Amino acid sequence: MEYLSNLFKGRLSVGNFWVGILLPMLICVPIGFIPNYSTSPFYNFISIPLVVVLLVYYLSLTIRRLHDHDKNGWFGLAVYIPIYGLYVLFLLFYLSGNEKTNKYGESPNRKIKLDSILALQK
Repeated sequence: MEYLSNLFKGRLSVGNFWVGILLPMLICVPIGFIPNYSTSPFYNFISIPLVVVLLVYYLSLTIRRLHDHDKNGWFGLAVYIPIYGLYVLFLLFYLSGNEKTNKYGESPNRKIKLDSILALQK
């Protein structure tokens, strides 16, 4: 339970965000090339829980990235506002966050760290 409570807390640097986005793709994309995988009963059994886990994981990355810019997680919904959503995406994907401590925690380490990406550190 402690892991779930820490999943949406803290901050994430832009480098760790990109590694966190690409890491599941490196695992899931090759699985899609397995012959007859999508027609097997195993696919139906595993695909729905996998989608739910990945959705929560990507939501966690996005919220922690927004925290690095001193923005609330709800600010991520601004992506759906025309034109202004482009600003939010630019902020999220390319700009470094605040170097100072904000209400979401200390400035994240700019080194790529797997425990930071997976929200394993306290």
